[in-house]
Amino acid sequence: MAKRPDRRVHRTKRRLKEALLTLITRQDYEEISIQDITDLAEVGRSTFYSHFESKEDLLMNGWDQWLLSLAEAPLPTTARERDRYRFCRPLLEHMQGQKRFFEATIGRGTNLQIRRKSTVALVAVVRREMDRLTPPRAGLSPQAKLAREARAHALTSAFYGLVAWWLAAGDRMSVEAVDEVFQRLATGS
Repeated sequence: MAKRPDRRVHRTKRRLKEALLTLITRQDYEEISIQDITDLAEVGRSTFYSHFESKEDLLMNGWDQWLLSLAEAPLPTTARERDRYRFCRPLLEHMQGQKRFFEATIGRGTNLQIRRKSTVALVAVVRREMDRLTPPRAGLSPQAKLAREARAHALTSAFYGLVAWWLAAGDRMSVEAVDEVFQRLATGS
């Protein structure tokens, strides 16, 4: 039988995450220390380290699972919507509401470790969406497999580049317009 997570552990992790997100709205991510986080969350450093290895680990905790949930959302009902990358619009909407968080995770000057982790997570989502939109044929050659993987990485980089520009540009484009730019790029239409 699976052991249920202790409510105190869950509450402590939530307080630490909320403290970090609050601090991100006040100062640059790189300036935030573990001590700043634990002080705001009102927990000790040893408690922090019993749950997380670093502030990057705290920041990225749950990120990959959340992203994968976007790719596993129910299929839209219209044919036009079924032929689109499902993660894009909900992720853009979330990014718009959490601008400082995403500037810290994918924006200019981002910590390389965070960028790497967020890229790995988004590549997995893009790969799933590609497999859904154009299932790979059985017996693909090693070169064809490599080309699919390269496409997943290229689309991820394109998405991050577009988002970094969009976040820096302010509210000059709507979520829908940015989604449309990515969809056209991704599908070649």
